[in-house]
Amino acid sequence: MRYPQEAGANGADTIVFTHELYRNNRKGGGGGAAGPPAGGGAITLYMPNSTPSLMTGQNWGAKSFEGPLNKFRSDLAMQGAKIVQDLEGSDFASTDNLRKLGERVGTEMGTAFNNGMQNAGPMVKQAITEGIAKLGGYENASQLMAMSRGKIYNPNVELLYRGTGLRTFSFNYTFVPKSEPEAQNVNRIIMEFKKWSAPEDTGNGMFKVPHVWNVTYMTGGTQNKNMNAFKKAALTGVTVQHNPGLDMHATFPNGMPIITAMQLSFQEVDIITRGDHDESGSNIGY
Repeated sequence: MRYPQEAGANGADTIVFTHELYRNNRKGGGGGAAGPPAGGGAITLYMPNSTPSLMTGQNWGAKSFEGPLNKFRSDLAMQGAKIVQDLEGSDFASTDNLRKLGERVGTEMGTAFNNGMQNAGPMVKQAITEGIAKLGGYENASQLMAMSRGKIYNPNVELLYRGTGLRTFSFNYTFVPKSEPEAQNVNRIIMEFKKWSAPEDTGNGMFKVPHVWNVTYMTGGTQNKNMNAFKKAALTGVTVQHNPGLDMHATFPNGMPIITAMQLSFQEVDIITRGDHDESGSNIGY
């Protein structure tokens, strides 16, 4: 299926959409074997004047360990995490080994706690000030200190990486069929997007998950390596409008609207890692 009928002729740029059974990202995940479904085919559409804006975003955020008390808590937690990570590869199979590991963690954490408590005075003062601040309706000790003494505790701000998210993107198409066969093809294309983005009723009170889609920029019949690649994506919305922008309803003699607009909204099903960019097949990655 393609629109217009000459899409891709003479090496023109196009976008190809294919769909396949959903599988989750876990090894051995359910959803069926990957690959094109029976009866499913590629949809080739013209390249829009403007392609979707895609942000490969990363979630960073500031975290404050305000004052000596919270810095001590942070340092203690980091020491505990380091001890646990240092135990990676240790044998946890036997009760005796678990007991020994527990003793080691307890000993080292106790040592770290005792070392930190050598400077307990400022921490105790902050803890007491925190309590007084809450009684007075302040958010924390620093607000009270700012009001009473014109000072605040060192916020000890760190910028921490929180992870990454799933990208979303959309395409807008306008169909103005020039012939009856092309009009029929427009209807088939819209039906294909709608049908395979919908769940299947299995008849036993369960739904089968909709298919996921592969979206590929093409040039000269092959992947366009100078445009970004896409991860497999769920088609989260198919919006169709007939005769947008016209002052009146207008159709061909068979009732086919003169103009049909379609918007496809996608969300990728997997995050993008550093290695994914190298393996994307595109010169600019995802």
